[in-house]
Parts: sequence; C-alpha cells; structure tokens
Amino acid sequence: MAQQSGVLELSTAEADGLQVLRNSLHKCAHFHSCSMGSLSSPSGQYLSSHPVLAQTLLLFSVFAVLPVGLFLTLAVVTFIMSAVVCLLFVGALSLLGVLFGIALFSLVASLIFNMFFLTISNILQLPRLTSLAKVMCSRGPHLAF
Repeated sequence: MAQQSGVLELSTAEADGLQVLRNSLHKCAHFHSCSMGSLSSPSGQYLSSHPVLAQTLLLFSVFAVLPVGLFLTLAVVTFIMSAVVCLLFVGALSLLGVLFGIALFSLVASLIFNMFFLTISNILQLPRLTSLAKVMCSRGPHLAF
C-alpha cells in the first residue's frame, strides 16, 4: 500500500485479496436466511451495490442503539433498586412491628405474673420479696441459700 497526496493506492494483489474477502463475506451473508430476505428487497439491492453507504448505515444504527440501550439499562437498574429498597423498607417496618409486639407482650405478661405473685403472697401470708431480702442480708454473706 502506498499513500500519495491523501489517496490510498492498492496493488493489484492487495485489491484482489480484498475482493476475495468481500466476496466470501457476501456469500456467507447470502447463506443466512434472514439476510437473504433483506438482500432481495430493493433497499437491500441498493445497499449491496453501495457498500460504503451500507457500512455508514450500519455504524449509524449501532451508535444510535448504544444510548438507547444504556438508557434502558439505567431504567431497569433503577426499577430493580427501587423495588429492593421498598421491600427492605417494608421488611424493616414489619420487623419493628413484630419487635414492638414482642416487647408489649413481655410487658403485659410481666405485669400479670407480678399481680399473681402479689395476690398469692397476700393470700398465703408469705413475706414479700423486700422482707425476704432484709432477712437474708441480716444473716450475713457467708450463709448460702
């Protein structure tokens, strides 16, 4: 390859090699059933006879699809993140509700058991817990229960 004054000159061997490569790619595309239908249409025939325009159209469509794909990816990721955060928030609220319910249940159960203890100790005339503690302290720390 030689370049003179901005024009690229190919030798006949290089041009023949490129022509063979183009023909093999063209034949490969013709074997594919989807490309056969599009190449037989008038626009396919026109693009087949104008390869530079076909390549320009291909690059334009690829570069036009790139921002749309990025936008759709961003939209899907945003939707998934918002769904996960919503589920975590609902899960956290339900966990707080369950924990509050357990705390309320333990408080009510403690109050009920204390009422039963006071009632039974009054009925049976048992010494109260404070009186029992005073008796144990007066005996001294060396005595065990």
